[in-house]
Amino acid sequence: MKNFVPGFLIFLFYCMGCFLVLGYFFNDLKKDHEHIPSLHSTLNKNTTTPKKTIKNTTLIQEGIDFKENQNTIDSVRVESINTSDDEVPLSNQKETSNVKDIKQASLKYEALPFSVFNEASEAVVPCNLFTRIYKNRSNVKIPYACINYGMEIKKILTLYKESSLTLTGYSSPEEPSDLGKQRAEYIKKLLLGIGIDRSRLHTNASFQDINYINGVAKGGVLMRINNIDPLFTSIIPTNKEVTIKTTQPDGPYAYKKFTTGFKGDYFYSNQTFTSYISLVKSYLKDNPSKKIEIYTYTDPVGNAIDNMSISKTNSETAQRIVAQSGIPAHKIKSIAMGDKIVDGIGNNKCVILKVK
Repeated sequence: MKNFVPGFLIFLFYCMGCFLVLGYFFNDLKKDHEHIPSLHSTLNKNTTTPKKTIKNTTLIQEGIDFKENQNTIDSVRVESINTSDDEVPLSNQKETSNVKDIKQASLKYEALPFSVFNEASEAVVPCNLFTRIYKNRSNVKIPYACINYGMEIKKILTLYKESSLTLTGYSSPEEPSDLGKQRAEYIKKLLLGIGIDRSRLHTNASFQDINYINGVAKGGVLMRINNIDPLFTSIIPTNKEVTIKTTQPDGPYAYKKFTTGFKGDYFYSNQTFTSYISLVKSYLKDNPSKKIEIYTYTDPVGNAIDNMSISKTNSETAQRIVAQSGIPAHKIKSIAMGDKIVDGIGNNKCVILKVK
């Protein structure tokens, strides 16, 4: 028993010493563990995957500045903002503020004579004939009988200082979208040429279901005078028919219209023409005071200058053919009429021969 007590005490002290040593070691190991990052935390901080996803609304709200984050901005992926049905992202918007669809609903087309109307649709400068327009072309063929329309318009605009003229050009939906405007501008240019103030002339366009026949249609332009006295009716009496006709003299062989003998636009004569000239030659022998006048006309299609050139060529041809028949040259007079309207009957491309 005496030997047991001292031994037990020694063992007890030994155990206490061991616990102290182990406690100190484990406490120091815990502190070192706090300063050594784990592999898991290291990966989370130093790698760029997975990328952080934010919305650009967050960028605006938190006021993140690009310069301050230029070292990390590459690791940020911005999602597109979800928009409502009535919102369109800026990148998908189209510039439509200055782009207007000028394709209008087509209206039933009614060709009007080349008259000038007031706001009540009454003719103040009447003309019973029609202009002609050509498919896909801007020029407007004005009837020769209505050539004074410009001066009459000028008189009205001078009389009424607040008045103006609106020119509406028509085109079909199948034609170029600005063709109606071009047709109105064509007439405007002619009116400017006689000294009408540009500020008194306005142009616009309208789509109509125009029925072209062989590429030609009547009408094509509407002229309307604005801001004039509603009691003002017309410069020319409305019951006066404005036409131009070729005067037909009296007597045998006085008037003959030939619409054949053409190859294309040009006159080459034919058996009908030469046979008639033979009869005229015999008549002139018995009536030495009589002479021949030849008038050549073209169709209204094309440029007026070109048509006049064709008409002159045909006039020279017809005169040469008549002279070759034996009729003295001093008894033959040829006149080129270009594309002026003949008599409103049949084909306008013709040769007219008069004996007078």
